[in-house]
Amino acid sequence: MLAGTVAMAGSAAVGLTASGPATAAPAAAAEDGTVCNPAFGPVSVTPSDPRYDELVVGNNQRWVARPESVRLVGSTDQVVAVVQEAVNAGKRISIRSGGHCFADFVYNADTKIIIDLSMMDRVYFDTSRKAFAVEGGALLGNVKTALYKGWNVTLPAGICLDVGIGGHATGGGYGMLSRRFGLVSDHIEAVEVVVVDKYKVARRVVASRNPADPNNDLWWACCGGGGGELRRRDEVLVPLSRRHRRLPRGGIADSAQERAAQRDHGALERT
Repeated sequence: MLAGTVAMAGSAAVGLTASGPATAAPAAAAEDGTVCNPAFGPVSVTPSDPRYDELVVGNNQRWVARPESVRLVGSTDQVVAVVQEAVNAGKRISIRSGGHCFADFVYNADTKIIIDLSMMDRVYFDTSRKAFAVEGGALLGNVKTALYKGWNVTLPAGICLDVGIGGHATGGGYGMLSRRFGLVSDHIEAVEVVVVDKYKVARRVVASRNPADPNNDLWWACCGGGGGELRRRDEVLVPLSRRHRRLPRGGIADSAQERAAQRDHGALERT
């Protein structure tokens, strides 16, 4: 199950990259040794909690779940722990990235535990991988803002800014720049995923574009086949690279064609 982060070339860049979880800067420590800014969670919200009703329904309010708990997580290790707990107890889980699914893949009567990635929303550049990392709970609006303000790059992603990158990227990811730069999934170099093996052990794996990667078929499935069941991701990495793998620069309307497309879209919205 996908646990949490998405990465793309020039990260919105076009083209995602490989390997393990991106490494964040170490947390600062106070003089007494206390670690500042620890990872969020995990937090368990049950039916008696006043937050519960808000966390068991998404953008499409037709679908309302009644799970035993909603688990808000802040790291891959926390996702692994929750998945293992569910496997041991024989409980069905679902994964929430942005909560924008029109079907009931996340919020349904059979789900006993919802793993909520909404607090895993960082966007950062991983120098060891020369790639941008976008955690699976990040919303498109925040992703685009961070990439543009931080590095003057963007993604060929959609225009609905409160859609989560986890479902959007693994389901394909079409946007105003797609005619020129393709789909978001075209640029996925690697994904970090939580899987359960035949021994019922949950673990983190990285699936990459490299044909020699034993997990290459899982990478393939995540590059457009994940709009339904494969959207639970931990991390997608995007490499800075050469020519066509470079991210679009200078904002969204990068050419006369894109500017014209944006004007046409705006006219449609006003009618």
